[in-house]
Amino acid sequence: MLQGEDRTFRIQVKGDSAFTLDSADCALTLIQPDDSPYTPDPAITVNPTSADVLHEVTFPVSLAQAGPYNARLQVHVAPQDVTVFEQDYFAGWTDVVSRVRLRLDNKTPAQLPDSLVDPFISLAVRRLQANHSDFEYRLITGYENRRMADEGIAILAALLLRTSPSLLRDVNGPVSKVKQGPVELTLASTFSAAKDIMEAWLDEAWDYLRKIPGLDDSVDMAAMRVFVAVGPRRAMDRAGVGHSNPLFQWLEFRQAAPLWP
Repeated sequence: MLQGEDRTFRIQVKGDSAFTLDSADCALTLIQPDDSPYTPDPAITVNPTSADVLHEVTFPVSLAQAGPYNARLQVHVAPQDVTVFEQDYFAGWTDVVSRVRLRLDNKTPAQLPDSLVDPFISLAVRRLQANHSDFEYRLITGYENRRMADEGIAILAALLLRTSPSLLRDVNGPVSKVKQGPVELTLASTFSAAKDIMEAWLDEAWDYLRKIPGLDDSVDMAAMRVFVAVGPRRAMDRAGVGHSNPLFQWLEFRQAAPLWP
């Protein structure tokens, strides 16, 4: 998705058994990249409204701002309590999602849909902003700066995708598969062979990002390591204080880090 576009956002609501749902049962809060609520409230459409185990809630949005959007959908189906469904979306200055797919073996939209990629792009941007007080993605000006930022962020998002334990069924196996609806991804895990690739990706990402105002001179070498996957820690050999690539200060690689072959 691109800043300035009009898009329809989707959230899937799934139950253990068939239930009816319509827009009156839903309350939506959409937070924009500047942390303000989207106004006016988008009009919600539910399909189907008849009894089913899966319903799709859609709502139109004008992407006036660039950056991460967060939707929280509260659903009340009597006699159950309110259930919250949450989804991240991302509006880029350029086509960041396509860059992520290209980085990950040129996956197609069917193999790697926006709904799977957007949360990782959003996560990369939020972590950069949290550790660089002078950097806000939505405020980047100039085509070249925006393009360079999107190149670096796409690499970080691809790296987060490749090391996400949420995409693994068996982190100890040499090959893991994850299936989301019709989409199935195959991931392999060999830490020692992967380390050089990860270092190269981080170096490449920082070559892009260090040119962006707000990132060029605001690096806090004591900042928390933000690009982290869950599991037993195995820090990078070169991740010492003062490393020429500050992203190494924020990344802890794991022995079971998954990689596409």
